Amino acid sequence: MLHLPFSTPRLNEANNFDIFKTLVHLRTSLSVTLDLLYPFSGRLRHNFYIDRFDEGVPFVEAQVNCAMSEFFEHPENESLSKLLPCCPFSKEPGDEASLISFHVNLYSCGRMVTGGCISHQFHFPGMWAAITRGAQNNRVHPDFARASSIFPSIDP
Repeated sequence: MLHLPFSTPRLNEANNFDIFKTLVHLRTSLSVTLDLLYPFSGRLRHNFYIDRFDEGVPFVEAQVNCAMSEFFEHPENESLSKLLPCCPFSKEPGDEASLISFHVNLYSCGRMVTGGCISHQFHFPGMWAAITRGAQNNRVHPDFARASSIFPSIDP
């Protein structure tokens, strides 16, 4: 698993920050990204193939009842792992493993940190960021069926 923390600058009323709109925008852009990169919404089966594409990805929102600076003054692995949607350095069972998951942490100081776990990466983080920013020209539309034409199955 690749663990990706993303932090925002301090968000307050002066920035016209609306947490509800931001979370809705993150969920919406994630949905659009998953439509384009649909294998990420599936589950890895037996470490061999991806199945169950209709399950989506875990997206957790949590309130952290302290300022971000307080949290990181005394970082402990146990506390830090609560910011991620998966446990670092652990192996999930292959039949139940999500390929990607996210955890949005909202601190009392007005900061927001998004943690992500990705089993492997190709275009997902960059495409989600581009869609979130509203970029239309940077979208890559992958052809997932092409692999089957390059490596066709062999009839026994």
